[in-house]
Amino acid sequence: MDKQSRTKGTNQPRVFLSYAYEDRAVAESIAEHLKSAGTQVFADRYELSVGDSLISKTESALSSSDYVVVLLSPNSVRSNWVQSELAGAFSRDMINRAVTLLPVLIADCEVPAPLANLRYFDLRADTEKGIDELIWELRSAPQIDFSRLNARQFEQLVADILSKIGFKIDAVKTDGGIDIVASSPHQDAFGTGKAQHWLVQAKHYAHGRADLKSVRELVSQISADTENNTGVVVTSGQFTSAVQEWATSQRELGIRLQLIDGTGLKRLLLRHPDVATKYFEEVG
Repeated sequence: MDKQSRTKGTNQPRVFLSYAYEDRAVAESIAEHLKSAGTQVFADRYELSVGDSLISKTESALSSSDYVVVLLSPNSVRSNWVQSELAGAFSRDMINRAVTLLPVLIADCEVPAPLANLRYFDLRADTEKGIDELIWELRSAPQIDFSRLNARQFEQLVADILSKIGFKIDAVKTDGGIDIVASSPHQDAFGTGKAQHWLVQAKHYAHGRADLKSVRELVSQISADTENNTGVVVTSGQFTSAVQEWATSQRELGIRLQLIDGTGLKRLLLRHPDVATKYFEEVG
């Protein structure tokens, strides 16, 4: 059974497709491929009816989407409209709703700074292959359901994915507090610089958001340690705005702290389907 056939009958992801007017032919082709694979697509340049407000229709589509797919080209990088949509995708409301941003490179260009650290889909050399990979991710992501795991399984998943991206797992604890101790002899995958020791909390929530208490506890342990540790909090849900703001204030004070929410963790798992399949059998 091919990828498109397997997609039909599943929960349809809702995709907002952002692109520059000059790239409309490519955008319409991509949109049709996504739709034929069972994806609900709002492409802002050709689904507007007479009398629709472009701004209000775009804001409505953004707020009701699961994914924002941004087509990157010299045209879109220069486009004020696409830059406005990017700003909307990065707004607090989008982050709190766990909307996932997926950059798609359709022509050589300088990738905008907000997207520089995100994995992108490359359609420049092989458009069909790139679209297939994009469809695979849109189809697979809903199957990664952290509520199917218990706390112990979630801790092990976090250990496995950290190991996969280059960390050495020194210990996985079961006595509360720090869940995982890891080390990295080289510059880490999160771009925070060289770090020998990592203290990791894996916070599993069937429902709800990670609260500030656990992050405060981790920072307290980092501050008390003399080995220049870096702290990482990984959650199956989303961080509250209070957590995000407090973490920013701690970084400004020199505390090395990394937050990975459920959306970020899902993105890592999609880059490593063998780990995703281990915990979610049908992925891929």
